[in-house]
Amino acid sequence: MNLQAVIATNLLGFAMLVVLLITSRSARLRGQNSDKIFTSVIIVTAFACIIEMISFMVDGHNSIFSRAANMMTNSLLYMANIIDSYLWCVYVDQRLNGSERTSPKLYLILAIPALGGMIELLLNFRFGFLFSFDKGNFYHREPLGYSHLVITVIYLGLSLLIKFQHYRKNGKLRFFPIWMFLLPVIIGAVTQIFMYGVSIVWCCVALGLIGIHMCLQNELAYMDPLTKLYNRTYMNFIIANMESKYREVGGIMLDMDYFKAINDTYGHEAGDNALSDISSIIRKCIPDNTIPIRFAGDEFIIFCPEYNEDKMDTIIGDLRYAADQFNKKGEREYKLSFSAGISILDESKNIDVFLKELDDRMYDEKKTKHRK
Repeated sequence: MNLQAVIATNLLGFAMLVVLLITSRSARLRGQNSDKIFTSVIIVTAFACIIEMISFMVDGHNSIFSRAANMMTNSLLYMANIIDSYLWCVYVDQRLNGSERTSPKLYLILAIPALGGMIELLLNFRFGFLFSFDKGNFYHREPLGYSHLVITVIYLGLSLLIKFQHYRKNGKLRFFPIWMFLLPVIIGAVTQIFMYGVSIVWCCVALGLIGIHMCLQNELAYMDPLTKLYNRTYMNFIIANMESKYREVGGIMLDMDYFKAINDTYGHEAGDNALSDISSIIRKCIPDNTIPIRFAGDEFIIFCPEYNEDKMDTIIGDLRYAADQFNKKGEREYKLSFSAGISILDESKNIDVFLKELDDRMYDEKKTKHRK
C-alpha cells in the first residue's frame, strides 16, 4: 500500500469518526457510562487514524526528527490499540450490565493485560523487542510484537464472554449484535497482519463503531429505557411483519396487581423498581422467539409466533413461579403478582380485535382476584 492510499484510508476513517461523534450526541445526553465510554473509543480511534498517517509519512526518512517521530507514533499506535481494546470490553459490560455493576474492581482486574502491554511499550524504547527500525528508519515488527495482538484477542474474547453471560441471564438482546463491531475489526486486523504495509485496521474499527451506533439508535427508538423491553413503537413496527410471516401469533397480556398501591405506599421510586423487577422476570422466563412489549404503564404484551394457548399457559406458569420465587427472597418491600389474558391473532381478526380480546381476558382475571 503506497503512502497516498494510507493517507486516503485513514482520512476516510477519521471523517467517519467525526461524523459519528456528531451524530452520537443524542445518545450522550442520556448521561450513561456506556455512552461516555463509547465516545472515548471514538476519540481514541480518530487519534489513531491521524497518528498512523504520520507514522507512514516519516517511515524511511532518515533524520533525527524522523527517527524520533517514527518511534513515538508507532508507540502511540500500540498504546491506542491497547486502550481501544480495553475500553471496548468495558463498554460491552456497561452497555449490558451497567445498572447492576456497582464495583470498579472488575475493571481493575480487566486492566491487568493492558497495564502489561504498557510496560512492554516502555521497555521497548530501550530493548526494541516489540518493533524496531533499521538504519534506513524503516519499521519492522518483531516477533514479540504479536503479544499486543494477544492482548487485543483477550479483550475481544472477554467481550464475547460478557455478552454470552448476559444472554444466559437475560435472554436475547436484539439491538446489540456484537459481531457488527467485531467482524470488520477482525477482517482488518488479519489483513494487516498477513499483508505487511496494508493500513486498514483503524478504518475497519471506525466502520464497526458506526455499525454499533446504528444499533444504538434503533435501541433508543424501540426500547423502553426503564424496563429494557420493547416499546409500543416497536410493536407497531413488527405487527405487520408477524402477520405476513406467521399463520398465527399468540399474545399474552400482563397487568401488575396492586401497582397503584405500591406507588402510594412506598413511593414512585419503588414503583419504578417494581416495573424493572417484573420486566427482568419476563426477560428471563420467556423463550427466545417471543417478543416482550411494554404496552402502557404497568401493562405488558408478549407476542408468541405460532404458539397455541397451551404453550402460552406454560409461559404464564413460568412467570408466576418466578414471581413467587422473587417474593420469597424478600429483597423488596412489595410483592409482585400479575393478571394475565391470552388471545391468538389470525386471519379471522384484526389487530384491534386481538388487543381488545387480550385486554378483556386479562381484566376478567383481575376482577376475579379483586372479588376474593
